[in-house]
Amino acid sequence: MKNEETARRLREVMREKGFTQQELANRSGVTKSSISHYVNGKTIPDNFQAYKLAKVLDVAPEWLMGVDDLNFIVVENTPLQKEIASMNEDQLKHLLSYARYLKENEK
Repeated sequence: MKNEETARRLREVMREKGFTQQELANRSGVTKSSISHYVNGKTIPDNFQAYKLAKVLDVAPEWLMGVDDLNFIVVENTPLQKEIASMNEDQLKHLLSYARYLKENEK
């Protein structure tokens, strides 16, 4: 269910960033009460709230909402991230394969 996936992803990225619900509320402008509902899977953010949360958390709103299957998509910040964000699904699969190849053959 989308509520559960969104809740899981939100908790995951908040933990990675070290954000409390209150800190995320302060930075995003989304109420702490709403964030609590999202984190607990009671509701999901609307598009505008998802965008505000995703911007603060440096993730794509689509990822946060559980729409895509990629593990973690970073919002465009660096030139490399901008290039990655502009890639289609096939290009992303090739890039992921190449990254795995590089990691496996690291010396």
